[in-house]
Order: sequence, then structure tokens, then C-alpha cells
Amino acid sequence: MTDVGIDLKAMDIETYCRMTGIEDRKVASLYLQTSWEAVRYISESYMDRLFLGIGIPYNLDLISMEEVERIGREIFKIDPDLQVCALD
Repeated sequence: MTDVGIDLKAMDIETYCRMTGIEDRKVASLYLQTSWEAVRYISESYMDRLFLGIGIPYNLDLISMEEVERIGREIFKIDPDLQVCALD
């Protein structure tokens, strides 16, 4: 494996549930947390061997611009050189 792409669907659990259709908030919270942890882990441990690209799904009916901005800021804190793409 040489490339990894992770879609970070949300920062907030409510948004994550809307985007995924998962109704069980406990399960959704685990999945949301795991996706962010995966980005951090790969960024810290494998950037010399893997290409990591981040997708931010964007749809005005599902997520606010404010939350998209928070996602971007958090990604920047993890690694300002990560490739990011908005997915409509």
C-alpha cells in the first residue's frame, strides 16, 4: 500500500450521524473518533512511507461552513502539509 485516503466527515457527532445515517450515537462517536485518530497516527508514524490524502465531504444540507472550517483548522494542527480535498 502506498496511498491512503480518509474522509473526515465531521467534527460534531450530530453532523456525523446525519452524514452516515448511523442512529446509534455511541457507535457513531466511536467511528468519528477512530477516523480522526487514524489521520493523526498515519501522519505521525508513516508519512515517510505513505501518501495520505484527506477528504472533507461538503453539502450545505449536512454540514455548516463553520464546521468545515474547524475541520480544516484541526487538520492543519495535525500536519499543515497534508493534502486536503473538499468533496461535494
